[in-house]
Amino acid sequence: MSLLVQPSRSGSCVRKSSGVHHSRADRLPSALDLLDRGLETVRRLGDITAFAYLSVLRSHTALYAGRLLEAEADAWAALRLAEGESQDAPLAAAVLVDALVDRGDPAGAQRILTEQGIDGDQPLSMLIAHFVHTARGRLRLLQNRPRDALADLLPCGAGLVAAGCVNPGFAAWRCPAALAHLALGETSAARKLVDEELALARAFGAPRAISAALRTAARIEGGQAGIKLLREAVTLVDGSPAGLEHAQVLVDYGSAVRRTGRRADAQEPLRRGLDLATRCGARALAQRANDELVAAGARPRRAALSGPAALTASELRVARMAAADRTNREIAQALFVARRTVEIHLTSTYRKLGITSRQAFREAIDHVTQPPADPPG
Repeated sequence: MSLLVQPSRSGSCVRKSSGVHHSRADRLPSALDLLDRGLETVRRLGDITAFAYLSVLRSHTALYAGRLLEAEADAWAALRLAEGESQDAPLAAAVLVDALVDRGDPAGAQRILTEQGIDGDQPLSMLIAHFVHTARGRLRLLQNRPRDALADLLPCGAGLVAAGCVNPGFAAWRCPAALAHLALGETSAARKLVDEELALARAFGAPRAISAALRTAARIEGGQAGIKLLREAVTLVDGSPAGLEHAQVLVDYGSAVRRTGRRADAQEPLRRGLDLATRCGARALAQRANDELVAAGARPRRAALSGPAALTASELRVARMAAADRTNREIAQALFVARRTVEIHLTSTYRKLGITSRQAFREAIDHVTQPPADPPG
């Protein structure tokens, strides 16, 4: 098992295990397990720098797994601990922007960019610049600013390629850049990028990266050719731990089928996509799935005002630890926060879950802290 070492300011060191490599290869549950063990170790050591660093890695991995509430909570924790550090804070902010983009909160993502001073040019190392520019480019797409998205994504991609970083599992800049080109009517440039991405993804073999490239290619091709690509992607990620990608491709496939007039056929993948998007915490995607279901003739669903889906990222983070039988003091120490903060989160969580004791936590939150499984069709 290969190991990289990340030095910490406290004099200890953090071993960044193969969790990063596992996440690139879609071995997401094992990657999260490795990172959780690393976080537990640095908690015991009281190493705040290492805790922030591993929280960044865990956020990025949880994002791939479709556990967006956890991704957001990990990124917030990293940013709060890294603020004021010239290199660490931009990295934590970038993974938080990524999580907020997928959560469907562009305003919150923009606020982070502005507050952290990474909304424009800033000298950064190549690795950190990759995270910042990719996250910012994805946000620009969501803000309907495709030219600005390309200004981030293309130079970032060129730098990564020059450095030999071509694995789509790590450097996934081509698909958002292709969508930006498509929005500008530059179809040939879009197709060239996505063809490169698909070839690289197939060579590597991770289903999540292949599905993302197929999904982007389907947007470019449209019609029956696009539906065929989406059908391949749905089959590819069926049963995959990449919950968010699975939800995205199901919603795209159901939407494409509906546009052909096959409304009844569209409802099943849209329902599955809606269920997965809701469990992932992808609010904007869930809303799109719901809207598509209505257009396909199904009844709309109401947003959750209670239950696990109503928890905030910080509430879920505290609830997970409470479910593991940690005391309020232990949770506060582990998360480097005040005990009163833990009490406030637990009070809100009790109300939303409709429970009155800590013993009920494990059963109440278990299904949202595991990798999303595909609901029965």
